[in-house]
Amino acid sequence: MDSEPGISLTVSEVSDLLGVLQERFGWAEPCDQFESVETWERPRSGSAFYRMKGSPAGPDLVVKIVPSWRPGIPELAFRAMIELDDLITSKGIQGTHGIRPLAWSDHPPVLVMPYVESLDVVSILRNPDHQAWKSGDLERWMTHAGSVLAAYHQTTPPGWQPDLEEAETEVRRLARKLGVDSLTTDQVLAMADWRGRARRRYGDFGPGNFQGAPDGALYLLDPPIEHHTSVIHRDISNFLFEMRRQLAGRGFTPSKPVRGWFPDLRDRFLHGYVTANDGPVFGSADEALIALFEVKRAGALARKRLPRRAGDAAWFARLAVRRRRDLARAARHEGRLSSR
Repeated sequence: MDSEPGISLTVSEVSDLLGVLQERFGWAEPCDQFESVETWERPRSGSAFYRMKGSPAGPDLVVKIVPSWRPGIPELAFRAMIELDDLITSKGIQGTHGIRPLAWSDHPPVLVMPYVESLDVVSILRNPDHQAWKSGDLERWMTHAGSVLAAYHQTTPPGWQPDLEEAETEVRRLARKLGVDSLTTDQVLAMADWRGRARRRYGDFGPGNFQGAPDGALYLLDPPIEHHTSVIHRDISNFLFEMRRQLAGRGFTPSKPVRGWFPDLRDRFLHGYVTANDGPVFGSADEALIALFEVKRAGALARKRLPRRAGDAAWFARLAVRRRRDLARAARHEGRLSSR
């Protein structure tokens, strides 16, 4: 695992590191030696993972090594995961959990977590023969994913306040880039109550953040470690966009499309969000803002996929055009409402 000089570790070195961290953080099931069960990598991020077992009665552990993490980042990630687990627990979202980390290290940059037997929801979305489709778990997970995002948006760290200027600037700059006139943007923002819906953003929130377990439990990973402000529609759009493209077989690894399911799963996600947020259903202004961010994502990926994956690029370009029309239609509807 040659991600970076000085970062790759042998299994023996990982075992020794776990012994040191176990003594420092004092988690249960003390063990002098940890054995490797499996290892894997994520080439896009450069992360390496070691699944390790200590005592026969103890749980398996996952050691996540991220070469790009600067000193201080592992501790921030550790605390963010604890906060997320506490948040999900406090909201009582049945069958949904965070993964509570056990330890962190700066040198090497490491996060230690309990291992959970599960599969990422992206892979499940791509495989309609998976049991989660047949059992109804996938539909339930989409509702719970919306509930989790709403809970995250509702809760802020101590002392943190949303930066309204940051949220407004992001929307206006993007609208201007897409040719939406300022009057229409004003109307959409006003009707969407953007000030009341400017919250800390999750950022990279999508099906890839979730793991589905065989017993129907859902686990959420990788909370953000920095807190920026956006309108809530940015995170909502990101999740819906990622779900849409995975179902269409346009993910990082191409797959066979799973047709006809996106509208229902989209509705379930939005229902989970609105219900948990105890707010009004999304209107045309909200749909316009969701489409705005989706156009941005689709356009960026259309350019990124050229020239090596022309088929993907064409699909993303068509999606960008279609969502741009949806944006215009929703914006016109708000314009008519505001003029009454």
